[in-house]
Amino acid sequence: MHAGHSGVMTTLTCPKCHGEMRSYERSGVHVDQCAECRGIFLDRGELERLVDAENSWADRAVAPATPCPRPTTRAMTSAMT
Repeated sequence: MHAGHSGVMTTLTCPKCHGEMRSYERSGVHVDQCAECRGIFLDRGELERLVDAENSWADRAVAPATPCPRPTTRAMTSAMT
C-alpha cells in the first residue's frame, strides 16, 4: 500500500513481474519490495540515503584496531621448556 497524491492508499504493482508490492521503512527510507520476485524498488535519492545510513553505522561499529603485542624471544624460550 502506498499513499497517492490524493492521500488515498493504493496498491503498487511490481514493474518486473506484476506481483503485489509491500512497503516498509528502513533507516528512515521508504522501500517498496515485491512479494513475488523480491525485487527492491527505491525512489530517487533513496539508495544514496541507505548507503549513507549504512556507512555511518559501520563507522560507529568499527573499533580502532589495537595491534597484538609480539612475544619476546625470552617468553618464547621459556614457553618451550
